[in-house]
Amino acid sequence: MRCEEFSHEISRTVEIPGRETLFDLHWIIQKAFDWDNDHLYSFYMSNKLYDRETEYSGTPDGDYITSDFDYEKPAKSAAATELRDLSLSTGQVFLYLFDYGDMLIHEARIESIREMTADDVQYSKMANKVGVAPAQYPYFEE
Repeated sequence: MRCEEFSHEISRTVEIPGRETLFDLHWIIQKAFDWDNDHLYSFYMSNKLYDRETEYSGTPDGDYITSDFDYEKPAKSAAATELRDLSLSTGQVFLYLFDYGDMLIHEARIESIREMTADDVQYSKMANKVGVAPAQYPYFEE
């Protein structure tokens, strides 16, 4: 499986085994952009921000986020959800939101999905980098 999270000037293409979780993908994105992994995050598989029906969330250490409000449906656990269980398809686009306050939003696109062979690397790897990663806290780095 290849997943690319991108903008027009900045992109990272990674190869990810399907047994990896959305929490693992979160970590890959954190490393790809050299961020601190110090905030909550969510994936929205419908490509619609705040879509609770398709939301998978987590904490920096992989815990599950629960809601204190009875009227809110809690998001599904990113750490408990393997990519191969999401019925992803080539060309599918979804959102990754990191840091609910600063709203660092990424659009991710499935470039391709293929069966792994015995010769394939069994872990995630960076396949391509385009552009300089944006600062996590640009207002503090000026």
